[in-house]
Amino acid sequence: MRLDALDDGQYGYADCDDQHPALVLNVDYATAGGGPYFYKVVRHELLHLLGASHTGKDDSAATADNPVTMATCVSYGNFTGATAIDRDSEIYLNWAYSALSNRQLKSNIGYENGLADWGASNGTVSNAATGGIYDSAYASYYPTGTSADSFLRQSMRLWTGNDSSVEFRAVINARSPSSATTTRVRAALWTRLLSESGNNGCAYPRGLQNPNNETVTANYVLVSQSAAETVSTGSWTSVNSPWTSVSVRDGWHLQLRAYGNSSGDYAVWFDHVRAEER
Repeated sequence: MRLDALDDGQYGYADCDDQHPALVLNVDYATAGGGPYFYKVVRHELLHLLGASHTGKDDSAATADNPVTMATCVSYGNFTGATAIDRDSEIYLNWAYSALSNRQLKSNIGYENGLADWGASNGTVSNAATGGIYDSAYASYYPTGTSADSFLRQSMRLWTGNDSSVEFRAVINARSPSSATTTRVRAALWTRLLSESGNNGCAYPRGLQNPNNETVTANYVLVSQSAAETVSTGSWTSVNSPWTSVSVRDGWHLQLRAYGNSSGDYAVWFDHVRAEER
C-alpha cells in the first residue's frame, strides 16, 4: 500500500496484477480525511484485490449498510461509519471464496458474529458460543407463532444481470435440545424481483446499467422449500430444499427462512443456515 498524488476526485485504486498487487491511496484525501478515509477506502480497494467488482450504492437489503463497501460514484464520506464489513460485502466474499460447496449467498453462516444480519419472525432467537456443528456458535430459536409463519431469516440482494442457468436452494442444519417433543423444521428460499433502469455513467458488472435506480416487487414468492423433517436430539440434521432454476432477471432480493416448530413446542437449534447458487 502506498500514497500517491492522484487526480482530484479519485480516492484510490487497486492494481490487481497477480505478481505485484498494489493498493494506492490519494495522498491529498488521506491527509484531510484521516482515519475514516483510510478504513473506508482501504476496505473498498482491498475487496478489489480479492476480486470484487463495483456495485450500486443502494445494493444492500440492509438499509443501514447503504452505500455498501463496493459502491462507486459516491463520496467516501457517505459510507457507514462502522469499521465492520457490511452484510453484502461479506456475502460477496463468501460467494467468491467459501470452502463450502457451491456459491454461498449469506453472511454470518455459522453465527460466529453472534446474531448479526439475522432476524426472527414470530419468535425469539438467542446465540450460544459453543455446541454447534463444529462445537462452535449456533442460534437457538423459540417460535411463538405457527409452523407456517415462525422462522429465522436473513435477506440480501443479488444482481445477476444477464446471467442464465442459475439455480438456488436453501440449506439448514438443525437439532432439538429436548426429546420431550418431536421437532420438525423446513428450509425455504423466497424471492422478490429486482429491476433497474437509467444510466449515470458508472460501469457496473454483469450486464447492469445502473443498480442505483432499482425497484423491488412488493411481495415475496416462494422459490424452493423442503418438506417438514424431524430432527435429532443427539446430532445435527441437514435439511436442504431442492435445487430450483430461476428465470433471467436483473436481480433478486432473496430471503432465506429456517422454519421451526409451532408455538407451544420447544426451541430449535440452527447452525450453518445458508442459501446457495450453482
